[in-house]
Amino acid sequence: MIITKTPFRMSFFGGGTDMESFFKKNSGSVISTTFDKYCYVNVRHLPRFFEYSTEISYSKTERVTDVEMIQHPAVRNAMKMLDMHEIRLTYEADLPARSGLGTSSSFAVGMLNAFYALKGKYASKRQLADEAVYLEISSIISSSSAFSQYVLLKLLYTLFIKSFPSLPVSI
Repeated sequence: MIITKTPFRMSFFGGGTDMESFFKKNSGSVISTTFDKYCYVNVRHLPRFFEYSTEISYSKTERVTDVEMIQHPAVRNAMKMLDMHEIRLTYEADLPARSGLGTSSSFAVGMLNAFYALKGKYASKRQLADEAVYLEISSIISSSSAFSQYVLLKLLYTLFIKSFPSLPVSI
C-alpha cells in the first residue's frame, strides 16, 4: 500500500496571472506557500476476488471493470497515462474540494506520486509537477492554475514563481 501526503497551497498575490489564458499573452507572477493542511492518497493493488477490477473512493465510490468507465476525469486519465490497472484508490483531505487552496492540484500530484510508487518507479518533483499540469488541463477538472503543482512540490517554503508565454517555469 502506498500513502502520499501532499500539502495544499495558498497564494498571496498574482491570482489569475497564473491562468493559461492570461500568461499565454502576458507574463505572470505569483507568490505562494504551502501550509499544514494536506490531501492523502492511498493506492494499492486490488485482489481479483471482486466483481470489479478498480475501486476509486473520493466524495463518492466508483467500482468499475474497465478504466474507461471511471467517471472522475483526473483518475481515469492518470490511470490511462501510467497504464494502471486493478487498483483501489482512496482520497481524503483536511479541507473540502473547491476551497481555492489548490485541492485539485494537490490531488493530481499526490495521485501521480502514489501511482509511480506503486509501480516501483521514481518520479522527480519536476516530472510530477509537469504531468500534474498536463493532467489537470487535459482532464478539464478545474480552471487550474499552472503553478499550483510546482508550489506544492516545494513543501512549506514561500516561493516566487514567474512564467513567460512559452511556459518555462522558474522556481
